[in-house]
Amino acid sequence: MKRILKSKRVWLFAGPIISAVIVGTATYHIGKAVQDDVYHMEVDGKIYKYNGIVDKYNKSLEEYNDLEDQISDKKKEVKEVKEAMKNKDSLTAEVDDLHSKVIEKQDQIEGLDSMISDKQEELDKLTSGVQAKKEEPVQLIAGQYVIGNDVKVGRYQATNVGRGTNFIVYDGDDGTAVVNTILGTSNGSGDYVFFAADGDVIQTEGQVKLIPVE
Repeated sequence: MKRILKSKRVWLFAGPIISAVIVGTATYHIGKAVQDDVYHMEVDGKIYKYNGIVDKYNKSLEEYNDLEDQISDKKKEVKEVKEAMKNKDSLTAEVDDLHSKVIEKQDQIEGLDSMISDKQEELDKLTSGVQAKKEEPVQLIAGQYVIGNDVKVGRYQATNVGRGTNFIVYDGDDGTAVVNTILGTSNGSGDYVFFAADGDVIQTEGQVKLIPVE
């Protein structure tokens, strides 16, 4: 056997075959390793791409949910605005109705103010008894005066000037006293309102003032 191996002819013949086998085996293993590396690289790339797609999907889903929430909030706002608009119309109608009632009450108040003013004038006439005319009062000193000559016919309020005094008015026809009072003393009746008829006579014991009244 050793001889065979040592034989140059054998090596010359077997050497190339053995070399080819060794090279082929090495080439197979190297190619397989390269193919495995390429395969892993493709798989890793696909995994990377898949993970990226998943991340992108999750992000998009998150944004979608946020948009859904925003849409829901906006729908609530729109609903509230619509309800407010409905209430606005109702409130506007109520305000217009109240405004009309206010105007009506103002008219009633103005009418009542006018009535009160008229009634106050009537009350003043009743309580005061007389209303002074826009005429100058007539000053008389002690003496007698004929109405129609010395004093105009009319209605007067007789009041004393200074101390109290007797004040008498006689009927011009029969001479009877139609007025007999004391002006301005604690025992008298104070001021006195009377009708001065034509021809009647006024007699006063002191200075008096005759104020024309209604």
